Amino acid sequence: MYYMGHLENGDFHGFGELRIKDYYLYGNFTNSQLNGHGFLKYKDLYNFMGVFKDGEVNGPGVLDVSAEFSLMAKGNFRGTMFQSPHLWEMIGPGQLIYASKNETYSYIGEIQELGMHGRGVQIYDAHAKYEGEFADNSPNGSGVVYDTDGNSCEGRWDSGKMVAKGMGFKEGKPYACTVDKKLQIEFFLE
Repeated sequence: MYYMGHLENGDFHGFGELRIKDYYLYGNFTNSQLNGHGFLKYKDLYNFMGVFKDGEVNGPGVLDVSAEFSLMAKGNFRGTMFQSPHLWEMIGPGQLIYASKNETYSYIGEIQELGMHGRGVQIYDAHAKYEGEFADNSPNGSGVVYDTDGNSCEGRWDSGKMVAKGMGFKEGKPYACTVDKKLQIEFFLE
């Protein structure tokens, strides 16, 4: 363990930086606990910049995860500092940006446990937008998909899949429609 900063009665107190094994902490310490605004880094896997209370992640912040995928999350967090961030709570409105070799999406809306949950808007690979209800990180409930040509398809989703044909508009005309997992709209004449 390495600490550089002010000490008071043998405790880390005031502005300082602490290195413990693979963790790096930087910010304001009270009674050897990170309090207030601070920065946490674990190896090259994740960084968190935000609010800490008594050594716990607790308040607004930005989480940046880099592994076989990349995730940036902005919102209100709660969790144990030395746990993996996927175990932290993220509550209320927030923003997620996810990228892997196969897909990229951004999301603005209600978040629960680092996932899309509640009402929100997801932009998928810059070719489509889903606006509606989410549960367990997938479209779930009523929603509308819009493509870059201005077409739309409205319907109901369950676990990320459209459960029945919806109603949509292509070039301003009404059509029956479906949407696949990658938010591609298919129209049908009826």
